[in-house]
Amino acid sequence: MLNSETEKLLSSRGIAQYQMLRDIDGPGIGNSAIQERTERPEDGGVYIYLFGYKYPYKGSPDVYSVEQMRIVKKLLLYIVLCLKNRVVLAGVGLFFLLPKFITKPFLKALVKYYSSMICWSLWYVYLKPERYCTCVREVYRAFTVLVDREKEETNKKVLKTVRDVFCLFIEQDSAYKFRFQDIMAEVDVCKIRKGGNSTRKEILRLFSIMNERELNKEVMTSFKWKTIERLLSPAFLIKEVRSLIQDFVKEVDFNKLKPDEGDWYYNTLRLDYDFGGKTLQERIEERKKMDIENWNKYNFDELARLFIIEYNHKKGAVKDGKNN
Repeated sequence: MLNSETEKLLSSRGIAQYQMLRDIDGPGIGNSAIQERTERPEDGGVYIYLFGYKYPYKGSPDVYSVEQMRIVKKLLLYIVLCLKNRVVLAGVGLFFLLPKFITKPFLKALVKYYSSMICWSLWYVYLKPERYCTCVREVYRAFTVLVDREKEETNKKVLKTVRDVFCLFIEQDSAYKFRFQDIMAEVDVCKIRKGGNSTRKEILRLFSIMNERELNKEVMTSFKWKTIERLLSPAFLIKEVRSLIQDFVKEVDFNKLKPDEGDWYYNTLRLDYDFGGKTLQERIEERKKMDIENWNKYNFDELARLFIIEYNHKKGAVKDGKNN
């Protein structure tokens, strides 16, 4: 419920209906924010201006988009879980030892089937590339360069599907977008662009940092990041995959993938991940300095106090091994 003073202020600004953006400072927290207005600037992106917040929130996730992405995530998760099975993984390895005149038609049919299924699921929620936030627009641009270079039609379709799904996924799911931006700030560009084993080691090092910063060890670390890491390691043995990764890291501008001040602003109160390698208490102090006026005006001290209690509880669970 809003107090009478806030009601009057909102009314004076012409905000008749209070559209809410839920869990603005982290998943499952329940601290909603009131949307004042939405802007689509000429230089790209979608900005949501929130009552009591200094910087606009980048992106405009809606319920339908999130639900459709969930369907695709479950589909991809099923494929990943199948590949975790050693028998299936061995079968896949043997399959690629067969002559290309046998494997190529099968792979084409498989790619067409899954690409069509994903495209059908996401057709109405795809965004125009210019409406992605800065970091996602850069990922989309770099991927598009690789798509345009590719001459083989099946590979081109795979790259397009990977590009569209990945970009929509991190744009619409802030938890992953903020993590993606966070780890991009840790990249040793020289090592990752060097190629070969240097690139592999750097990517695995980045996964190690993400694992360390996660507070939800059971879901994010033990299951999601570890699973992706296990799949990446053998993927580096495939020449085409190594070449693709190398071309992408050479093309992309890592400076555009890092969080800017507005992105960092929304990371300061999140208690599911130690963004920037900093504790919640350290980030709270930074948030106060960034936006002391709104902090005092809307009594964020009480919200921060409750967050710290929950954060310390999660930290304690991790130290005690309850989340492993």
